[in-house]
Amino acid sequence: MRIAIIALGSRGDVQPYIALGLGLQKAGHSVRLIATQDFETQVKSHGLEFWPIRGNSQENIEGKEWREVSEKGNLVVIVSQLIKHALHSAMEWMDDARIACEGIDLLITGSVGLSIAISLAEKYHLPLLQAHLIPITPTKTFPSILVPQTLPNLGGTFNRISHQLNQQIMLQASRPMLNQARQKVLGLPRASLFDPTPDCLSKNFPTLYGFSPSVIPAPTDWSDENHVTGYWFLDAVDDWTPPSTLLKFLQAGPRQSTLGLAA
Repeated sequence: MRIAIIALGSRGDVQPYIALGLGLQKAGHSVRLIATQDFETQVKSHGLEFWPIRGNSQENIEGKEWREVSEKGNLVVIVSQLIKHALHSAMEWMDDARIACEGIDLLITGSVGLSIAISLAEKYHLPLLQAHLIPITPTKTFPSILVPQTLPNLGGTFNRISHQLNQQIMLQASRPMLNQARQKVLGLPRASLFDPTPDCLSKNFPTLYGFSPSVIPAPTDWSDENHVTGYWFLDAVDDWTPPSTLLKFLQAGPRQSTLGLAA
């Protein structure tokens, strides 16, 4: 089977999909990983086919604006920033990924690339498998991870609604730019107002979750289509050497407090 994986975001977002792609490749499938240009060396070093889309995710994340966002530690703001970046690049990414999906049998993606992947799957009549690193399927067991953790336990009904509400917030925020890309790049009609998944795509296709069931057990109210597989880790590289900046940091010794004592 010819499989394309759309992996967007930082290294922490992309690397698990490299591991997933390697597993699929070892199972006998042909795998093409679609990511921004800055991941070419990493993807190819693991023996996967790489298809670049325009942009440099690492460069954006290392910029001043992103540093200020990440230092606040607010997951809602961090995810919103990722979505904002994806929206600004939607037209270019859709155009580049459009060519990459020609001749593919199965499309796989995570949360950041989901809107783009749904449109591509619709255009090319591809089965779409969602593979996420965080739980997004609605459940009564726990609230959406975007809900502030300082809130008290508000019960199962609130938990389920929080997942549905966050999905709608992300969907509505992405609609303007996504619809432009759908119409101008793919020649598709505007996406549905509340459900971006068109009728031509199966809504009961399996969804994979790349985290440990010991950390987040699969909720009892999830359907059998949701599979918690364990983390997607890359094997250690034998010839890896730490960057010079890391070596200097370690060689500097323990951090000193303002009183001159080792912290």
